[in-house]
Amino acid sequence: MKYKIEARYVFGWDDAGWAESVGSAGSRWKPLRFRTRAAAEAALREYFEAVKKAVALGAMDREERAADFRVAEARG
Repeated sequence: MKYKIEARYVFGWDDAGWAESVGSAGSRWKPLRFRTRAAAEAALREYFEAVKKAVALGAMDREERAADFRVAEARG
């Protein structure tokens, strides 16, 4: 089983679009998937910590809401 990060959109929950580069010099991208739920949750916590720092430094206008993101099973 693999896991992904989903975001809440106007139409409901969907893949947040997190991706990782593959190939030479990041010439292609593939959806980011995690081997365990714990790894996905850790990545989401790290993301919120980075956003909080960016807001404090003035690089972002506002923090993201944790309620707008979740970990879900990646099927297929």
